[in-house]
Amino acid sequence: MTAESHPWVLLIGDPEFLELAELAISKCGYTMLTAQSGLDWLRLFQERMTDLVVLDLVMRGMDGIDTLRLIREFSNCPIIILTLSFMPIRFNCAAADRLKA
Repeated sequence: MTAESHPWVLLIGDPEFLELAELAISKCGYTMLTAQSGLDWLRLFQERMTDLVVLDLVMRGMDGIDTLRLIREFSNCPIIILTLSFMPIRFNCAAADRLKA
């Protein structure tokens, strides 16, 4: 089976997130791309559309919520949001409010 026949999954997050996510997802036979920010995602997206995005909420620079908005400007691909960071309830509520806007 070639890489073209596998679904393409793009992982977006900090290096620790990418390392763990790649380890878990690679066992499923997906072809993976990685990006450490929303801007990296945009560059990769211009080169190759992906079938799925796995997005970390807490990243340096552009956070996951802003990255999610950027992705939605260009793509309707499915997105799974994960994080390795502990987020206080206050952050979760703020994130939900930002998504509604």
